[in-house]
Amino acid sequence: ESSADRREHSRHLTVMRVARLANQEIEGLGVVRNVSEGGMMIEAHVEVDIGDGLTISLLEDQQVAGKVVWKREGLIGVAFDDSVSVDEVLARPVLQGDGKRTRLPRLTVEREALVHVGDRKISAMIVDVSQRGAKLQSTSRFHVNDQILIALADCRHVRGTVKWHSGETVGIEFHRLLGVDELVQWLPKDQG
Repeated sequence: ESSADRREHSRHLTVMRVARLANQEIEGLGVVRNVSEGGMMIEAHVEVDIGDGLTISLLEDQQVAGKVVWKREGLIGVAFDDSVSVDEVLARPVLQGDGKRTRLPRLTVEREALVHVGDRKISAMIVDVSQRGAKLQSTSRFHVNDQILIALADCRHVRGTVKWHSGETVGIEFHRLLGVDELVQWLPKDQG
């Protein structure tokens, strides 16, 4: 084994988890391919350069900070600023003591959508999205437990349930997890 192939920390291969990648200039999507206590290999769906600092979130309230140390063919290597617990980084969403579930990472979006609620068609703005749900803005009235269909131009329609509403803001839980390729389509083209 050559020194280039050796790793300081053992790797967990074939992770395939969606992550939010962000810094002061960008917010986008990545798929974590493998992770160790010292870093990650990520399939980046956002443009970053070697030397860029990033925060990576696999869950909404969990971030790890690092720096891009290599990139090739859509993949990037990120070295963490501090060693991390691989088990904590790879933790799955769980039900917390207050009854709320830890959330998958959300991405800020501004996309118009047509929302079907029964026989009503409502114009709405999607303001954020994750694999599990979305937040909408609309002047129309929604009710908790409304069954809806979200239609976006050039994207597969998604069914969901209204989980909450406050003023003109509505929280939607999808009936299925969005796949990575599908989630990328929901993002503005310069954010993908």
